[in-house]
Amino acid sequence: MYQIKQSSTARPLMFLMVDSTDHVTGKTGLTPTVTLSKNGGAFASPSGAVSEVAHGWYAVAGNATDSSTLGPLALHATGTAADPTDVIYDCVLDLPGVAQTGDSFARVGAPAGASVSADIAAVKAETAAINAKTTSLPSDPADASDIAASFVTVNATLATLTGFVDTEVAAIKAKTDALPSDPADASVVAGLIAALEAKVDIVDTNVDAILVDTGTDIPASLDAVPTALENADALLNRDMSAVTVTNSRSPINALRILRNKVDVPLGTVYAEDDATAAWTFTTTTDAGAEAITVVDPT
Repeated sequence: MYQIKQSSTARPLMFLMVDSTDHVTGKTGLTPTVTLSKNGGAFASPSGAVSEVAHGWYAVAGNATDSSTLGPLALHATGTAADPTDVIYDCVLDLPGVAQTGDSFARVGAPAGASVSADIAAVKAETAAINAKTTSLPSDPADASDIAASFVTVNATLATLTGFVDTEVAAIKAKTDALPSDPADASVVAGLIAALEAKVDIVDTNVDAILVDTGTDIPASLDAVPTALENADALLNRDMSAVTVTNSRSPINALRILRNKVDVPLGTVYAEDDATAAWTFTTTTDAGAEAITVVDPT
């Protein structure tokens, strides 16, 4: 039995066919019928091409589909005037002595579902989402101070998180680069994977801490910023009695003559209580014309 790397095309599946007469001599010139069983599964035709090598030896070309499943890979071959041949190969995640990369996490002994790469990708995606939210926040001038304060808070927290993520990812890569490849070190690998998973959990916790769960991930103080139409509606429906007036020639005083009590003989326009004078005016009359010809606010 020899080992082949999972989903690799580097090694062919070699097998020997012998003459059915003496059961010893290599049988040449065959077109063998070959089937494969992956990790105890049903036998099926290989995806790799079958070719003759020499002296009764044949090969199934290395194929990622044929070696896609970890575990025993059984080959059964038959040919005219030849004895049937059966060979077992060992399909492994990594071959001994081959350098590993930071993405080889699904090793023998690793915790079920361990995928540090996937967690790191999730952290990056959440960080990108935070950045997108901070760059698309509304900018209504009425809420400029609230928005500015929220930007400072969010960006400061994001900067802190970014630094933390960079540090932890560097530590994770250093750990994964040092992972052993020999299956005999499975317990060591399992311990390292557990340590890496703990670090990724810390990163995820820090990301989640700055996301506000409002359904949009936008802080509530920013999510409530009114639109231009909402501002216009609020202005037109504003109760004038709730406004503190500090300027005599203001829009609210101009509107009071249309809505509030006006005493023409006294030359007085009242406030919203119809009792307090808001502003006064003088009238000029002409007996031969209209009763009032001029309103002159004071």
